[in-house]
Formats: sequence, structure tokens, C-alpha cells
Amino acid sequence: MRLALGFGLGTFGFGVLLAPWIGPGPKRVALWVADRDGNQLVGLDRDFLLATSSPLASPVRVEAMADGSAYALSAISGNPIGPHGLVHVDNEGGLQRVGLLGAGVDLAKVGNQVFVVEMGLWGADSRVLRVELGMGVPGVVSQRSLVPFAVSPGAVAVGVQSGPGAANPELSVLVGSDTGRLTRYNAGGALLQEVMGLAGEIGDVAPGPDGGWWVLDVASPNRLLYLDRNLGLLWAVETGLHSESLAPVEGEPRVWIADTTEPLVRRFGPDGVLELSTSTVATDFSRGAGLSSGEFWVASPGAALRLDHHGAGLPGQGGFDYLVDLSSVEP
Repeated sequence: MRLALGFGLGTFGFGVLLAPWIGPGPKRVALWVADRDGNQLVGLDRDFLLATSSPLASPVRVEAMADGSAYALSAISGNPIGPHGLVHVDNEGGLQRVGLLGAGVDLAKVGNQVFVVEMGLWGADSRVLRVELGMGVPGVVSQRSLVPFAVSPGAVAVGVQSGPGAANPELSVLVGSDTGRLTRYNAGGALLQEVMGLAGEIGDVAPGPDGGWWVLDVASPNRLLYLDRNLGLLWAVETGLHSESLAPVEGEPRVWIADTTEPLVRRFGPDGVLELSTSTVATDFSRGAGLSSGEFWVASPGAALRLDHHGAGLPGQGGFDYLVDLSSVEP
């Protein structure tokens, strides 16, 4: 089902996605990538070789699920502020439409819970939507639909996590706005907390260890913040980067950040300490994923790249038209 030719480029090795190779059986998807200009979602296995591919118009965001499937936002007309579709893709590449919305700008998941940000345009408020799983028909795939969750003016980013309590964990949803507002909701969409003044413009939010929150402030200077579960500021540090997204390491107090204008990647650890700063052979990075193994996977325009925990390049996968997002099945 795959064929990959490797070639060296600096410290990185890339494969080129070519014609299918008939192998012993389907490979498990470890990484989903959104090739916007190639109009496809591609699933790669743990060796970064092609496992599956699905045609999809201008995919702009993808969020992998634990079962190997994924959700993806698609700019239907190719316009980033035009209508978007949300689809579910199974681990064999089968697509199911979930719903239509306006300008979709972010996705977040915890467990089987998925949330979407629809940016408000021309004076309209932004909204947060939730994927609802229906019972479906016996023997037929479960139906999925988009339902309103909360109205959140200026929302551009969402993160979600389960709170303490193994028997009945409390869901906490954090929304960041382009004016620096942070708003936290419970599982039912009720407002729990709203904070202003910690950041100038939110670019990304993500759950941290112990119920805390990572926040990326993309106003100049670019800053990384870490908040407690009640949105109290624990520390903040300037990143020295032009960055737009965070790639936390699951369960650890560290996060990878890639520069969008320079070939530079950094990892910050406890209390904002700069643990690693490395130059790469690629630039124009989009979103990435920090793995518990210590690796960092990140989307660049033509390739999905890998770094080890020291920042050294590992074999990746090339041959894409323009990657804008990737998401790891394994946290």
C-alpha cells in the first residue's frame, strides 16, 4: 500500500509519496497530515510511510483520535474565510461528513469529545461547536453532527481536558480570543471563568499537566504562558520566535514551538526554561505534535518532519503540495 524513496537533505531524510505498494495488509495510521494544496488527508504509519490517503478539498486542520481515525476541517471553496466542512475519516481513509460551518479555525479533542471554533466575521460573534455522536442505525456507522456549545466573541483557539476524578471526570473547555480574553466553560457550555489582561492576542491554547493550561500570546513579543486550572498565571516567558501554535508533550511540563518564518524550533520545560533550540533545513512551519517518546513531528510546506528529543533530524516524509497541519494518533 505504499512506496517511499528516501533522499538526504541536511540532517533530515524524506520519503516521496508515490504509487501504492501492494503489501501484506493495511498499516496502522500513526500520523494524519493535511495537505491543503494537494486536496488530501494522508495517514502515515509509525515509520512515516503511506498508510492511507483520502481526497478532501483544502483540508486546513486535522485532529487525530485514539482509535486511529481523525476529524478534519476543510475549506470547501478554498477560501480561508469561506464556508468550511467538518469530516470524520476512519483509519482506512473512509470519509463521513459531520457538518457545515463558517470559517473554521481550530479543533480540539479529549477522549471522544471534539470541539470546533467558528470565527465570527463582519461583526458576528465567534462560536464554539461540539461534535455530537448519535446512536445511528444498528450495523451502520454512528452518526455525527455539529451542535452549538457556546458563543465566544473573538474566539480563535480552543483546548479541552478532563479534570480530576477518575469515576466522573469534569470536562473543562478553554477558549482564547484575538483580544487576549480567556474563557473557561464546563461540559454543558456554562461559563465558569473569564480573564483579560494576561495576553495581548491568543494564538493557541492547550491542556497542560496537572490540569494547567498552555497559552501562546502571539502579540509582539511572542510569549509562552502557563496557567493553573483556574487561569492563574504561574509563569510567562518570551519565546524569541514568530510562532502561531503549541505542541505540548503529553503529561509533561514541556512544550515544543516552531517558528513560522525562520528554520528554528525550540522546546521549553518546567518554569519556562529553554531546554532546546535547534536550526532546521526547513522553514514556514505549521502545527506540530510532541510525543511522549521525546520526538517532535511538525508540518512544513512540502514535508512532515521529525526531530528526536535532542533536536536531531529523523527520517520524515515528503512529496506533499503544501502541508498545513498534522496530528499524532499516539499522544
